[in-house]
Amino acid sequence: MSCLGVHFALTQKQVDELLAFDDDDSRLEHVQEVIEEEMVGAHDGWAYETDKSWDAIARSLGDEYPLSHAVFGGLPLYDGDDYIMSLTNPSQVRDVARALAALTKEKFREAYDRIDDALDFDYTWSNLEGLREFFQKAAAGGRHVLFTVDQ
Repeated sequence: MSCLGVHFALTQKQVDELLAFDDDDSRLEHVQEVIEEEMVGAHDGWAYETDKSWDAIARSLGDEYPLSHAVFGGLPLYDGDDYIMSLTNPSQVRDVARALAALTKEKFREAYDRIDDALDFDYTWSNLEGLREFFQKAAAGGRHVLFTVDQ
């Protein structure tokens, strides 16, 4: 598996469709065959690929709300070991967007330097800057954010 992280800014209708599934396999299939197919590469700003930097970003941001919800926060939507899905609601998305906007490169660097086995800092920071813009857009649009990664 590739362990590539992707964030999706979903409308309420998309979230309702996602939550209507009764089992993990159907939900995962919907994410992979509908949401990913429609949104990845659409160039409309509603999907953001953090590649492998999602892990260093999550570990650097820590477990305190709201920064913790930039990657793993919110409602877990999948119980298997092969995939991660977590959903933040629009209120949480706004909180994350504000917290990311206030995060300086220096403060992030301090946290980043405390984690083990990290990727290149500039690569991680660049992805965090893109994630910051993504959350700003999602918050302005009143959207939920779904984070996904295959394990």
